[in-house]
Parts: sequence; C-alpha cells; structure tokens
Amino acid sequence: MTKQQQTLLAIDIGTSTLKVVLTDLTGRILASSIEPTSYTTPDDASELSREFSPVDLWASLINLTGQTLQSINITGNAVAAIGITSQRQGVGFLDRAGEELYLGPNLDLRAVFEGAGMDEDFSDDVYATTGHLPSFFFAPAKLRWFQANRPDVYDRIATVLTLGDWVAYRLTGELAAQETLAAEAGLLNIVSGGWATELLEQLGLRTDWFPALTKSGISVGGVTKAVAEALGLNPGTPVVVAGPDTQCGLLAMGVVEPGAVGVVAGWSVTAQAVTATPQSDTAKRAWVGRHVASGRWIAEANAGDGGNAYRWLRDLVFGTADDAYQAMEGMAANVPPGGDGVLALLGPAPLDLSRPGLRAGGILFPVPTTFSGFGQGHLARGALENIAFAVRGACELLEEVTGTPASSIALGGGMTRTELFNQILADVIGRPIHVASTPDASAVGAALVAGASLSGDINFAELASTTREGLRTIEPEPVVTAEYEEHYGRWLEAQERLKGFL
Repeated sequence: MTKQQQTLLAIDIGTSTLKVVLTDLTGRILASSIEPTSYTTPDDASELSREFSPVDLWASLINLTGQTLQSINITGNAVAAIGITSQRQGVGFLDRAGEELYLGPNLDLRAVFEGAGMDEDFSDDVYATTGHLPSFFFAPAKLRWFQANRPDVYDRIATVLTLGDWVAYRLTGELAAQETLAAEAGLLNIVSGGWATELLEQLGLRTDWFPALTKSGISVGGVTKAVAEALGLNPGTPVVVAGPDTQCGLLAMGVVEPGAVGVVAGWSVTAQAVTATPQSDTAKRAWVGRHVASGRWIAEANAGDGGNAYRWLRDLVFGTADDAYQAMEGMAANVPPGGDGVLALLGPAPLDLSRPGLRAGGILFPVPTTFSGFGQGHLARGALENIAFAVRGACELLEEVTGTPASSIALGGGMTRTELFNQILADVIGRPIHVASTPDASAVGAALVAGASLSGDINFAELASTTREGLRTIEPEPVVTAEYEEHYGRWLEAQERLKGFL
C-alpha cells in the first residue's frame, strides 16, 4: 500500500438504504453517501413480489461512490480496497452471458406457497442442513417459484449468487460466492460449509449453477478498467465481499468470541450469539448461521422490524421533518419508565422463526382518556420500550438455545442514534450494553475486512480486539431495572393474550 492509498471504501446494500462509506485504515468514517433502497413489483407476479432493477441499482452505486469521493475531494488513488456487505436473503440469477434474469431482495415474498410446501414436506431436512426456516425467505424456494411459474427463465439460469456477490461480479467481472452470505441465503450446508446440493436435489432443483466458495477477507479480484473509469477508482483496486450486514456489524462491535452477543438494531432487529460449534434449536425457533470469522458460528434470535416500526410511528404521528426523531426522543425522555401504563405492541417481539406471520398488535393504555393525560411522548416511549423488550426476549431465547449466558452484549445499527433507546435497553436487560461508535457498523465492518485482507490472512480475533476499543458502555440504572421487571412481565402477558386474534 502506498502512502497515497490510505482509505477504504465500503458498499452496503441494506433493506431500507444504500450506503457508500469511506473510512481510514482504522475504520473511522471520513465521508458517506446514502439513498433509499428502491424496489419494483413485477406485473406478472404477486403483490408480495419485489425486485431490484439491476440497471438502476448499479447506477445508484456508481453515483453514491462518486458523491462520497467528491465530498472530501478524494481521488481513486487514495482507495486501497473495497469491502462489500449486503442485506441477507438477497439473491440474483444470471444467464450464461452473465446478464441478470432476476435480482431480488430479502423483501421478495413471491415464494410463500413454494416455501410452505417445502416446510410441510422437508422442514426437518431444511433446518438440519441450512439452519434456517421458514423456507419462503430463502433462495431454494425462490428457485422453485421460477421453476413452477417461469420455467423459461428457470431453464436459462446459469449462475445463482447472493446480492453482495453480484456487486463484486459487476465490479470485477469475477464470479465467486462468499460462504457466510451463501449460508444466509439458505444455500449452504451449515455444518460442512459446502453447497447444500443433497438438499437441493431432494427439492427437485438443479445444482450446477454455483460459483466457487470463498471466505471473508479473500479478494475476489480487481476493479475492471471500464468500471474504474465510471467509479473514479484505480483499475485493479482489490474487491472483497466481507459478508452479510449483520455479521459485518458483529465484527465492527468486536463480537467474535464464543459467548458474546451482538444486537444489530436497524430496519429489523437481530440478536446473535457467537458459538464455537453450530447450535441448533430443537424447536427451530432460532437460526443457525456462520460468522465471517473462520471457525465461528452464530445462533440468532430475531426481534422483528424494530427500526421500521419506529419509523412507521414517526411518519404517522410525528411527521417526516428532519428533526422528527429528535422530537420523539425528547418527548419520550419526559415520560417515566413504563409510560404511565402505555404498552406498545407494534411488531417487535421475540419471534419464532419457524413460524413467522401476521400477529395482532397495537398500543394499550388505561382509559378513560379524560383522566389519562397521555400524549405523543407516551407513544414514543412505548415504542422504544417495545423494541427493548423484544431484544431482551431474543437474548433470553439465545441463552436457552446455547445454554450459555451472554458474556457481553454489544449494540449497533441505526437505532443507536437514539440515545434514549440505548439507555432503555441497558435498563430493560439489566446489564451493561457496549454501543458501537457509529450507527454504520455493518459498513465499517466491511471496510475493516477489506483493509485487513491487504496484508494476507485476517486475524479476526485481533481485528475484533481493536474494534472493541471504540465501544462505549451504557450502564443500567438498578432502580429502573427493577421497575422494568414488572413492565416486561406485562408486555409478555399482552403478547400471549393477543395470540390468535388474527
């Protein structure tokens, strides 16, 4: 690396936003550009279908990269490597010429019926092999949908790859598959680390369309000359697919050792415990995944669409002004723990990942309202506590599945911008929470992997030790924690009572 090459570029394709982030070699963010993630609904598929326009998505990534470099007057000579992370379950199908037949996000639910059929007949085999249910989220069910509904397209598929691998392909022209992303797409044997070919054959699917598997931190190749000119980068700049957004977030929070738990609270909220071996759940409520750190697995409990539910409340009640989130936090801070009896059930909950679906929800409060004095702050406080309760429930499920209490709990993601949420979570869980230095933990993790790859094999333990130094600790307030025990119990009871309403 020359003296000129002192920065790292990260591309992060999230569920709600596209980000391009420029960092120094330590992961400190120097510049970033962001825009909403856009999807289309094809005319010949169900209303649950979502797709990317490959042309539009690629154009957005080019524009965001240019904006990021230009914002601090950095040239392509300064970029030493590019790290890629992406939403999980996003996949693409290419034909023999390398053209996109389909590029779909995690929100594409066209394969609901195909997935339900798979789970009715093969759920034990699917979970034992891939560590994930329900099947409609994942690539095998989507392939079955194309097989049944667009056989002409299915027959033309030559390559199946994840969203992050597609970005690398467009940058370098090289086809490869990062193993952790492949696992999150439901395509990997979670124990052996190879393609889940036996399961796919059992499902009646082809198995001849997978590129070679690579580990996190291995360069796929260099940026092609044509792409380099479009992006303003040097031809040959190394490209590394770091892994899924959640696992990259874990790395940026220093969560790589068995027993450590990382919570990524963004559009959705996940809690992941690092394990030394695959830890499956006999009831199939939790997922089994692979960490980007070699020789590490994760047990995952999902707390639902926390950030998305909070955004929904903002849009509905507080408006979309730039300072709306700050206004919500300020109002919520003036409401005591428990919200004077207000209880929000807006989506976030300890989910049984074997059987997700529509549930009843809402906001409960004492009536008559004549004597209550409830206001907007109560709604905002209830929504934040709802997410914190759901995270606690997810952490308790992980403890049950792994048989090990969390040695530490780290927090990252967009929700960390709300300082009140960070404190509420520490109080609800009743132990210190170690918060990432930036909400963009996934992008920072991808950048750090790209940077570390330049020196050869990555020592993930050493890298994580460095990132832990940047965490800040939020201590629980014992009196508030004791009070939240009652509120958490009421919330659990309300969740149970609402079962069966829909």
